[in-house]
Amino acid sequence: MADELRFIDPAFSCEVVLRGVSKSLYEADREQFERLKYLRSLGLSGHFEDAGFHTRHHHLIGLFRLFEKLLVQPKGLGLPKEFLWSFWCRLCYGQVGHAPFGYEAKKAVLLACHVDASFRNSFMQFLQPVITEAAKCDLDVPEIERKAKVEAWLNKMIDENMWNRVHLWVAALKLIQNDRILRILNNQKYNSRSGKPGFDWCRALRILLDPESEWDKPVRMLNRLDFVVRDLSFTGRVGVTLDIDRLVSAANNLQDPDWRLVDSMYRYLTETLYASTRRQTEATISQRTLVTLLLSDKLKLERLFGIDTDDYLSDEDVRATLCQYKQGRELFNQEIRSSWRTWKIRAILDKELPPLELQRQLAGKRTKSAILDDPTRKRIICYKMLQPHTVAVAIRHSHSADRPDPSEFVKTCKRLLDTLFPSVNAVDVHRALFEGLCGQQIRHGLQDVVDKLSKVEPTDPAILKKVVKLIGKKNTPPSSVGEQVKLVIAGIEWPIAPMNPENLFLKVAEAALVGSEDTRKTLGLDLGDALEILWRQMLFWQNRHFVPKPPQAVEELVSETQNKLMERIRDNESTRASNLEIYAFLESLRKPANNVKFRLSVPNYVLIADRGNTENEYDVVSIILKADNKVEVWVWGVTTEQTIQAKRRDDFDKMNNLKDLLGNRWSGDIRTVLNYVYIEGNEICLDIDGSLEKRKL
Repeated sequence: MADELRFIDPAFSCEVVLRGVSKSLYEADREQFERLKYLRSLGLSGHFEDAGFHTRHHHLIGLFRLFEKLLVQPKGLGLPKEFLWSFWCRLCYGQVGHAPFGYEAKKAVLLACHVDASFRNSFMQFLQPVITEAAKCDLDVPEIERKAKVEAWLNKMIDENMWNRVHLWVAALKLIQNDRILRILNNQKYNSRSGKPGFDWCRALRILLDPESEWDKPVRMLNRLDFVVRDLSFTGRVGVTLDIDRLVSAANNLQDPDWRLVDSMYRYLTETLYASTRRQTEATISQRTLVTLLLSDKLKLERLFGIDTDDYLSDEDVRATLCQYKQGRELFNQEIRSSWRTWKIRAILDKELPPLELQRQLAGKRTKSAILDDPTRKRIICYKMLQPHTVAVAIRHSHSADRPDPSEFVKTCKRLLDTLFPSVNAVDVHRALFEGLCGQQIRHGLQDVVDKLSKVEPTDPAILKKVVKLIGKKNTPPSSVGEQVKLVIAGIEWPIAPMNPENLFLKVAEAALVGSEDTRKTLGLDLGDALEILWRQMLFWQNRHFVPKPPQAVEELVSETQNKLMERIRDNESTRASNLEIYAFLESLRKPANNVKFRLSVPNYVLIADRGNTENEYDVVSIILKADNKVEVWVWGVTTEQTIQAKRRDDFDKMNNLKDLLGNRWSGDIRTVLNYVYIEGNEICLDIDGSLEKRKL
């Protein structure tokens, strides 16, 4: 019929019929609405995910369907009738603000604003009509301050990287420019008797633009009510049946259990689809490539967001533009794309630090724009993940001729440990470093060695006191008076660094080691517990305490511990092998002794095969970055057998396997050094880098 518009919604297996005002609004900007047919609903993921083809237009029709249900709700249910059509501007018309590649385009625009101040100015000028129009409204501030308040909303969006609001500003821009739609909306006058919904232009703008609007969450959840079910369906994950009518009536009651279910499904999709580890790495590459195009004026904001419906870009258009550049072609090459491997690194991040600044620091760059071509040039990227307090390090290694420089990867991991100390999870970085170099999953026994060393008490307690004071002081950065925090233990004040759990543990250990037996009882901490904290700090942050050379106090502790281990090796045959392995591990912390920028040693290093089985185990493996930026891997074999020839041959065969693996993976760019520690008569023999040293037991 001429007075109806009908659409089939495949996700919900229903027909959506638009009549009256909804039909008039659709026809008043048909070109903008139908532009959405050329934008994939899943954005960049839609190009890579095995999913049914669905577009932003499908989602738009689903939102029209939800709004039709809002229109027929009794007063008091759903959303306020007095200005219900103001919500239509956000819920339905907000969709026309989207660009090709969805989330990635919006993130790229904000990233470009952070990279280049002139682009930021251009973007704000692009949205200037919105600022001018919104400033005409009563915004709970004096008229002279209204423009500043709207500009503050826009600056907040840019500064705090609120990418999920970009399309709302663009939609507001298009709405301001469409007189036909505004005339229709302004004719919607609220009638309390008949229940006819009304429209308020200023409320519409606030619902669109104000990041602190009380209506932000309800409209966002209604939006999810459609696209979450739609994306679950089209990606074949799970079929969900919800009582849509009841949820629409409870649009402003987000405590409803079914709303919590919708939110749970959204989080599931975020983890497995929108923001899976692989997708975030691909998204980061696409964003950096898009920024390059935006800054070089190869991609215009007007065409990207479809301001002119006679000259706009579809998903396929943007893909074609990206593929004109090497980094874009590599992104859409399945073989190259699948060669990226990403590791999650947990870290307590400074909320005030912009993501770009964090990425610049982790990449070791002097300028903000220098990171943009890292995916192609260095084949290494670091970025802040969408998951809270998580960063990622990723490398692309297709084969020996298409890979990063191993020294750059080691330096990147070093920067992660140095820049984010003490808030980064060192274990995550260690794993990324070893797995990245070997190309396989690994596990190691660093924590086991910490546990064993905590049971080796030095003869001279003064050594422990010197070491714990030294490390505690190093881990307590200078603080202003306002930032000082003090821990009081047994009446003694111990200054600690705010937001530094490692420092807190160290101060407790220091109090236990320096204090009396009564102090240790107060803490519930014995000497072994304090030693465990101390050794964990030293061994999980080796580069801080052993490179370039260990301080005298640390050297004394290691030497004293080795002497105690030698006594056990001599006197206790049942634990001789494990004690000799720990002895060799402690030796690896100081070898090589000179020209070292970074070193990380782990004991009981296990390579894991594809099916999770142990492939090979090595007593100690060290990764070393020399002063000349060359990477070395030192592999240590240890045996207590008296007739060592057969054992030595087997061990060297195994160590040579690791040497070959590294040689093939890195084309000889990594020097592999094989070392062997064994007992001969009454001596420990250390065959290290071709030099033999003997120490009497």
